[in-house]
Amino acid sequence: LILGLEGLQVAAQFQVGLLFFFRSIHLHGVHSPFVFQLINRCLRSENMICKESFYNEPKGISHKQLQLLLKIIQYFDIKLMYTTDEEIAKFVKLANRGISVVTKDILGVDKTYDLIFINEVAENVFITSFLENMHNNSVLVINDIHLRENQSHWQQLINHHCTTACIDIFTQGYVFVRREQKKEVFFVRV
Repeated sequence: LILGLEGLQVAAQFQVGLLFFFRSIHLHGVHSPFVFQLINRCLRSENMICKESFYNEPKGISHKQLQLLLKIIQYFDIKLMYTTDEEIAKFVKLANRGISVVTKDILGVDKTYDLIFINEVAENVFITSFLENMHNNSVLVINDIHLRENQSHWQQLINHHCTTACIDIFTQGYVFVRREQKKEVFFVRV
């Protein structure tokens, strides 16, 4: 039976999803109070869904990923965000009036952001360089961390000595550099 290239990609993605399912935990397996509250009060919360997100959603991001991004922005009360995706920047500004979104291609070394959002990782990007633009309460969000082209970027981030809490929810990955947090990688079903 010959599957073809598309069939092999679907089979590989299914295998990755199955491995994630068996490796992931529910909320009772999370021992970090910070991560427990983030998952319980933000990612799983039905109260934090932004109504504007149902209109004019940007292309290149799923509805679920967009909802999770908006929940993170709301939960952490994000004021300054960085993304290279212009459409997402416009949408976030409309949905959250008090937020400033920077969309320049090059991050300033002396600038820190509350949230760095990466929808698509460019091939020529040194992914760990984003960590230099994070403060103790920042979050780095990456979409589709289990796609073949993003897996190595995700591994570089979770293996970096600066990262402390890394949360894999399959559709997105969240990276923190909290000094008070011990280093852990969480695989959580949301």
